Amino acid sequence: MVVRHEKAKAISYCPCDERKYAIYRLFQQLQKTDNRVTRRRNQKILRRLLSQMQLCVSTAACLDVAELFYNGAPGIPTNLDLTVEFYVQTWESMTGASGEASELLHALVNNLAEISYAVDTPVLQEAAGRLRKVHANLPLPQLNLSATMLEARVFDLMSRREEAIDSYRTAKAVALSLGDQHNAIECSKRKAILRAVGQEEVDAAVRKYKVRPDALPQHSTWTAHSTPSVEGKTVMRGTLICSDEAARENALGELKGLGCTVQAVEGVRCERCGDMQCGTRFKKCGRCGGVFYCGRSCQKAHWEEHRGGCELTNRN
Repeated sequence: MVVRHEKAKAISYCPCDERKYAIYRLFQQLQKTDNRVTRRRNQKILRRLLSQMQLCVSTAACLDVAELFYNGAPGIPTNLDLTVEFYVQTWESMTGASGEASELLHALVNNLAEISYAVDTPVLQEAAGRLRKVHANLPLPQLNLSATMLEARVFDLMSRREEAIDSYRTAKAVALSLGDQHNAIECSKRKAILRAVGQEEVDAAVRKYKVRPDALPQHSTWTAHSTPSVEGKTVMRGTLICSDEAARENALGELKGLGCTVQAVEGVRCERCGDMQCGTRFKKCGRCGGVFYCGRSCQKAHWEEHRGGCELTNRN
């Protein structure tokens, strides 16, 4: 940008700054009044914006474009996949955590975590991989938190439960080191939901980790990020218990045909009656921890048979 001052002895000039100023001016020209002329004008401005950004990478501009695709505008419909793309480009364009970039870190972490519940797994998987590569060269804790939360979400959507829990545990530790109570509580809630068995335990986890108002992120001009028309995807979880291998293969084929992700896990079975854990959490033996029971009646009835193995396990 050209800097002019009546007492200046010289004029400083930087081509990249000039382009950044041009990008800023283009953003100012976007209009919100919805009519045919405005829609065509906004589409033309967007094309010019993206062209200018190819010539000059600007962290703030990447974030602004991400928010533009999130909120939408006349002629520019909401596009969540492109929102994620430009959030990732925002991280990729950073060279450090000072100046312009330092004000974006809090917004990036929270906004990217929020939108991760409304986009598909392949988009998140690619974004998480790119953020992890950026973190190798730019070791910011906020970037590590953002990448780890995305990885946890991907594991969750791919039904890789234990890996998701481990990633949320790591993300919580990073959030606490940053003093980020909001995301620390969110990670605890996600871990509790993943561990829950049955809807009652899921509801209890949501109530337990309901975010307090004082833990919510404080919004500013950098973190304004809301669109009532955009909702998170509905995720249904369930346990499928099959009578034999043939039934299991048929069920897996049908579920995958519907686009479901399925993970085969070793089910928890009652040691006495053989029932599988489904909807109610089974209790394990308090002494050896090696067997499970669907209720106290089964545990008491099976004690005489289990006593020898239980005592031997304790001695070992």
